[in-house]
Amino acid sequence: MADSRDVALNHTAGLSLPQQVMMSLFSLYELMDTAKAYQAACMEIVHRRSKAMVEGLGIDAPTSDLYDAYYGRSTSSSGRRRTSAKRPSST
Repeated sequence: MADSRDVALNHTAGLSLPQQVMMSLFSLYELMDTAKAYQAACMEIVHRRSKAMVEGLGIDAPTSDLYDAYYGRSTSSSGRRRTSAKRPSST
C-alpha cells in the first residue's frame, strides 16, 4: 500500500488504509466475476432509474446505441416536454 505522503507513487496514494483495502476488494471482486453478473445488475438499475426519471419529468429524451444512462442525457433534443404530460394547475 502507498504511503499517503507519496502521492506520485501510484493512483491510490492519498487514500486512507481502509479506502485502499476497499479498492483492493472491489478490484478482486471484478476479477472474479467473469460472467459480469454484478456489472449487468448495476447497469440494469441505472437504466431503470434513468427511465423512471425521464418519465417522471414528462420529457422526451431519445437515446442512441452509445447511451449508457450513467453520465446523463446530453442530447440537443432532450428537455422537450411531451404534449401528453400533465402540468400542475396554478389554482
